[in-house]
Amino acid sequence: MPPLPHPRPLPRLALSIVLLPLLVAACADDPEIEQQDEASTASFHRHLVLADEALLDADALDATAIQAFFEHTPYGTRSGLADVSENGRSAATIIADAAQSYGISPLVLLARIQLEQSLVASSNASSSRLKKATGCGCPDGGSCSHSAAGFTRQIDCAAERFSTYLEEMKDGGTTIAGWRVGKAKKTLDGYTVIPQNATTAAIYTYTPWVYSARDYLTLFKKFADFLDYQAPGFEGCGVATFPSGLRVQLQPNAALAAEMGDGTHCFLDPERVSDPISFDSYPTSVKLSPNFSLRELAEASSGPLLRLEPALVEAVQALRESLGSAVTIETAFMPPSALAALCDDDGALCSVEGFDATSLSSGRALVVSSHAGQAALLGKAAAAGFATCAAAPEGVYVSLDASGHCD
Repeated sequence: MPPLPHPRPLPRLALSIVLLPLLVAACADDPEIEQQDEASTASFHRHLVLADEALLDADALDATAIQAFFEHTPYGTRSGLADVSENGRSAATIIADAAQSYGISPLVLLARIQLEQSLVASSNASSSRLKKATGCGCPDGGSCSHSAAGFTRQIDCAAERFSTYLEEMKDGGTTIAGWRVGKAKKTLDGYTVIPQNATTAAIYTYTPWVYSARDYLTLFKKFADFLDYQAPGFEGCGVATFPSGLRVQLQPNAALAAEMGDGTHCFLDPERVSDPISFDSYPTSVKLSPNFSLRELAEASSGPLLRLEPALVEAVQALRESLGSAVTIETAFMPPSALAALCDDDGALCSVEGFDATSLSSGRALVVSSHAGQAALLGKAAAAGFATCAAAPEGVYVSLDASGHCD
């Protein structure tokens, strides 16, 4: 648990946090983790717990949204916090105000009070729980400070602590507990952790236990999923949500953006398929829909990055189900340079009536084939949601854009 906060609250901080690369596979080679309970941490990246953008999203929820969350929680209960107020402010307003004052996401605070005192799930917000709602001022092995007792003080304490930890790490500094980005440090449950971003170091400063960090992330994601919340995109990039429910953080690429020339700078990187909140990594075998994996789309594309509209995956899945036979993706995303080379080398596809190179470059078109044959594919394409379909050299060209006809 964190130490007592500073007597005076700090103003909201304008933080400049350098995000490190999202790939943390090298950390998985730490032999120490293999000697511990591997099964319970297999899907949890202890070196990269939560995205900086998620921690700093102070506008994630306002007081009205928090109150609605208390009225109907992910646990199917009405939280006792729905009726809590101090000094004329509701619990929801207290949380929203602290989030704005310190530049910390309300979800960070909600997950913390659930982890510490189960106050979100419980219909009973007892005074004893409220006094130590976030565990702030309650050090491990010691008693809680009277000066930090009370719901408002607890919420402000937690928000201020996270804000302070981030400020301490600016310009390569360490937190009060010695945590910093890129520096190996032992947790109290015996794990070596090398924080890959400032938020992870702040979380371990607050509570230096891997199992606590894992449970904290589980709660954060549970609440985020319930609220259909998406953290602000990495460098302004958004999140792609595919028919399987998989949410993938898109990645910026200036070089490819310049080539595209249409204002798009965010792409799907098969080498960095990650959850937008925790940055949990997924293999390319991950399903985008019941019958199609990312690997199939990536291998049919030109280059390491691709644009891929979720609606396109939904349509090709519908085509597969309607056809009742396997559908193979022959050609997927191609940037303009690859399309130009294709048309110069072999104009067969480019001469297909209705073919629109722009659609293939925007991730809204495919060339597909099936043992069922071209006629069957053409017959089912319109019902699947495609606006353009035409016989192509390798199968059938299908597009969501109406540059031709689907009969």
